[in-house]
Amino acid sequence: MPTFCITAYFLRVDPELIERRIFPKETRPSQIVGQGIAGLLFFGLILISSIDHRFGWTGVPCAISVLADICIVVGFVIVFKVFGVNSFASRAIETMINQKVITSGPYSIVRHPMYAGALLIILSIPLSLDSIIGMLPGVLLLVVIIFRIRDEEKMLLEELDGYKEYCEKCKYRVIPFIW
Repeated sequence: MPTFCITAYFLRVDPELIERRIFPKETRPSQIVGQGIAGLLFFGLILISSIDHRFGWTGVPCAISVLADICIVVGFVIVFKVFGVNSFASRAIETMINQKVITSGPYSIVRHPMYAGALLIILSIPLSLDSIIGMLPGVLLLVVIIFRIRDEEKMLLEELDGYKEYCEKCKYRVIPFIW
């Protein structure tokens, strides 16, 4: 439901953003493969967590599930804020004509706040669904995202004016004071 609400809102206020999110024009082979792997891992995360919950193989305390639910909402709020300040947020790793470095909003805290929000969602879903083993695809997805971030930063440093200076000012990629 949050994805639907965010999409519906930005279809009204920034339809080009939604077009870039839904129909990415990824040209880099490593990213095409990475996105495919990420999609399979996300599907596996949902499937494994759901089956685990259904059959009760593992479980988490109710308080952890509630905290995970809160983290999912916070993750979606972060993604919404990112879309609000960065109309260039494409699903493809690319630079666009007239693109500029965004340094406001969540970008003043970390360089990749959308990944921060997505990771919060991804790592909280299994716990929300009362599953420990559902964390396995989530952790593997985390590894895929780390590779994606590193590749994206390499491209941005080469192609986006001002990105190097931004990296010097905003030290952390995804998690403040850690990475």
